[in-house]
Amino acid sequence: MLPLLKPKRRRSFRKGAGGSVRRLDTGRSLLQALRESQARAERLFEANILGIFYADEKARITSANDAFLSMLGHSRETLECGELSWVELTPAGWEEADEKAMVELMATGACAPYEKELRRADGSRMPVLAGSALLPESDASVGFVLDLSIRKRAEARAALLAEAGSALSESLDYEETLERLLYLTVPRLADYGLICELEEGPRLRPVALRHVDPSGEELLRHLGEVFAALPENPMSLLWRAVKSGESQLAASVNYETALKVTRNSELLEGFARMGSRSFLTAPLAARGEVLGVMVLATSDVSGRNLGPDDLELAEGIAARASLAIDNARLYGRAEAASKAKDHFLAALSHELRTPLTPVLLRVAALARSPGLPEPLRADLRMIQRNVELEAKLIDDLLDLTRVSRGKLSLHLETVDVHALLEHTIAICSEGVEVRTLVIGFEPGAAERYVRADAARLQQVLWNLIKNAVKFTPAGGRIRVVTRNPEEGRVEIAVIDPGIGIAPEDLPRLFNAFEQGNPAITRAFGGLGLGLAICKALVDQHGGTLTGLSPGRGRGATFTVSLATAIAPEAARPAGAAVGPAAAPALRLLLVEDNEPTLQVMSDLLELAGHEVKAAANVRAARELAASHTFDLVVSDLGLPDGSGFDLMRELRERYGLQGIAV
Repeated sequence: MLPLLKPKRRRSFRKGAGGSVRRLDTGRSLLQALRESQARAERLFEANILGIFYADEKARITSANDAFLSMLGHSRETLECGELSWVELTPAGWEEADEKAMVELMATGACAPYEKELRRADGSRMPVLAGSALLPESDASVGFVLDLSIRKRAEARAALLAEAGSALSESLDYEETLERLLYLTVPRLADYGLICELEEGPRLRPVALRHVDPSGEELLRHLGEVFAALPENPMSLLWRAVKSGESQLAASVNYETALKVTRNSELLEGFARMGSRSFLTAPLAARGEVLGVMVLATSDVSGRNLGPDDLELAEGIAARASLAIDNARLYGRAEAASKAKDHFLAALSHELRTPLTPVLLRVAALARSPGLPEPLRADLRMIQRNVELEAKLIDDLLDLTRVSRGKLSLHLETVDVHALLEHTIAICSEGVEVRTLVIGFEPGAAERYVRADAARLQQVLWNLIKNAVKFTPAGGRIRVVTRNPEEGRVEIAVIDPGIGIAPEDLPRLFNAFEQGNPAITRAFGGLGLGLAICKALVDQHGGTLTGLSPGRGRGATFTVSLATAIAPEAARPAGAAVGPAAAPALRLLLVEDNEPTLQVMSDLLELAGHEVKAAANVRAARELAASHTFDLVVSDLGLPDGSGFDLMRELRERYGLQGIAV
């Protein structure tokens, strides 16, 4: 029952019969209203919709309804003994919030509801919404308490799932992601956890684990290995989850029954040592396939037992773990397919390129033969041009596969950009007079040296200038301009008045196998690899390659930007051609596994006055190097019994032989 609230009696009354009757009627009305108010308050008090209590001026609980006592786990006997106090029910850390509420209560007669925690009889904490008001004409107060446990748990679960979802994007390493998921789950949901991936056998391989007590992780790791070595057991919680694809819950542990199921005393003894109280297993599945299983358990550390709500939350976390494994497997398959494609292209390109080398060498040699009839020489030049075009396409494919596989290496040296451009322009100018094209060089850069692979940088410049020649109409002028936009940078711009680039094609300019308008491919040929390779090469040099155009029919500008280097004391023009007459006759060791190429190269080198010994593999090359004296070794890189690089390094260290790779 609520304490009865009585009105204060007034000390003075007017005399007179009429006045007395009116005062009596008024008093009866007030008393009736008070009784009705008291009845309403008592109905609310006994309805137990929320916890209600009364406290005296010293914050001792003098009266409380069943809802209040039940949520805090106290008996009515404890209340009636006067052992309950608002101060005693409040855990440490909430003194400031209570003090603020008390100040508001004394100042205004009521305090607005505020969130805090109360200590239950078993020592656990309960989140509540609390509020209070002073009773009329009294220092006592009435208060209410609303249990927020369900709301707080829902908020915590939603936050946990949100964090678990975010963990998927934090790393591409799925094992690292699974460890992160367990880090979020333990101890918020469980005291320890284990995630296993299903492998062929079938067997379960532990991938990630976590224990609330770091000292328990070693034992948990050992138990995971013990379990992984066990044969498939359809009676165990883990295998039931794997086979059925449904989560399993053991809200309490019966070790005698568990021993009969697992038939492994070491496993059960380990779980007993960790004080395990309850288990759940949630399968990890994606696209209809079970990928693994997550195990969560509580122990004596928290004293909690897992329930159906925990199982539902665990399934949400398991779904995110499944995505991590599935994404990793899909990425692995895509990576393997990409590597297989690159390997196929590399092998195919090599097999296509190898037969062209002797053809190209022989045709070039024949075309230079003195006394050859001009019609025949013209035919040989035509054959040479077409073979060179085919070889260029194949070389582009080889370069593309090297770039995509990370196999493209640079041999850096200090390079004079102007000298390299002069040499490249000279090569590209051959034949342009037929179309009355002009390639103008405007060397405006004062700082013109860079650290670069001269051959690869020349390849970039050759591609850009050749593209300008290809797309510029007859009579046009191509400009090659250098400048220093700022200290420490040099820019090389190739500017042509050619067919230009449509705005919608600019974003795809450096994509492999794209040439923008299909009509360009039909009119000019090619695979659309040149610019993609140029971009990759410039990127590998730490520079940038950009392409701009006002639109179709309005020309284009391609600009290479590189960091400058200190000029060498005695600079030599990089890439400058060396006349064959200046080279003395050499004793050459030629290593090439393709017989036609080996034969043609030997013939041509001997025609040039050199002495040649040929080897088809590493073993034969070693034998020749041991029995003969050579000035130089010329070797293919891909040999049947080893690497040309390794061979040249070995011969340099052993005999002091310099090498040239072909």
